Amino acid sequence: MTMTTTTKRLLWIVNHQTLMAAEVPILRSLGWEVFVPKVTPADPSYRSAGHSHEYDEALGLEEGALGVLNLQNFYQHPWSPTVESIINDNFDVAVTTISAYTMPLSEAARKFTGTVVARVFGREHPERYSEWPETTRRPALLSELSAIGDRFVFAQSYDNLAEIEDEPFRSRAHTVTVPLPPSIYERAGDWRGMAPTRSSSVPRSTTPATTRASTARSRASSATCPTGSSAASSGPSPTPPCCPSSLTPISSISMQPLPSSSTRPPSRAICTTRRSRRWSSERPSCTGGGRCSTASRVSGCRERALTTRSCAS
Repeated sequence: MTMTTTTKRLLWIVNHQTLMAAEVPILRSLGWEVFVPKVTPADPSYRSAGHSHEYDEALGLEEGALGVLNLQNFYQHPWSPTVESIINDNFDVAVTTISAYTMPLSEAARKFTGTVVARVFGREHPERYSEWPETTRRPALLSELSAIGDRFVFAQSYDNLAEIEDEPFRSRAHTVTVPLPPSIYERAGDWRGMAPTRSSSVPRSTTPATTRASTARSRASSATCPTGSSAASSGPSPTPPCCPSSLTPISSISMQPLPSSSTRPPSRAICTTRRSRRWSSERPSCTGGGRCSTASRVSGCRERALTTRSCAS
């Protein structure tokens, strides 16, 4: 080991937002200085990732060295000789996860002279951590970890995870339970049950197409219906789906066609009908000078976007 200082310092390449608020303060209370990476994958499957600069002030690193580490993409880029030198000269332990991004664990096994910790929380049944490296950029990860012997720790959150794993995970397993952040305890006793059911749609990505679709749906759902007698004066016209009297959970809306020209909606109403997670491609016609929403598909995406046009008088 080439550590030149007596300060206990740790790399925490985990970046889970909730766990960070709980585990990093515990590590600091035990006398560790903790570095948390600032660059995480722009990947929907990593949407729980976060970072914080709050722990940087307590790091006794030179400003230049801290700047280099803050720019490093540990999840997707190998360690340069400069990064490798900074880490080996200033850190005792590297903690990271095992995921589709095997780069940080592999780089630590190859280039770090301190203790390498794999922080794991369990996989979806019947998958195993031992099988993951084969499908990643570092298929030899298990061999790399075996080569460092006792410097590797399989830090499982539950004491049975290693039972189905291969070596070195099985023999190097130590159970480190999952802590909760103080905010969870502060809300103790708040839950009373019987909360109203709410439907929401959270896009799995933030591409322009899905963003536009989400925005359009929000605008459509917030439209107001005609007041007074305007709705009543429309005779046999059906109540627009946006009106409070006809609101039903999305999951229970049946597949109904949009109104035809003979049963057009009242003037100024937004007329849309949800078809079981799809927007109808039918275009209603109207001649009352109102506004009707038509539906269109976003090319290459499963999302459906609403477009609104003004009808001719």
